[in-house]
Amino acid sequence: MSKIAAGFTNSATLNGDKFSTLSYLFTLSQQHGMIWAGMGLKAPNSTASADEMVAGDIATAKAFGARIKAVAERWAA
Repeated sequence: MSKIAAGFTNSATLNGDKFSTLSYLFTLSQQHGMIWAGMGLKAPNSTASADEMVAGDIATAKAFGARIKAVAERWAA
């Protein structure tokens, strides 16, 4: 109970859908009494080409990791 939960997904394809994946993960976390930590970022610019997605995904994943670390440290105090 009261553990940190978070999710990350990618929908770089034309038929990608992050909503279903994140909704499932969030619902599961709530069923287990977890604390959901969001990205803490504004929505990215959607004009990136497929070639730019890889570097952007890596940068977003690093920022997400830093965010989760900060949230976990706050709750640990």
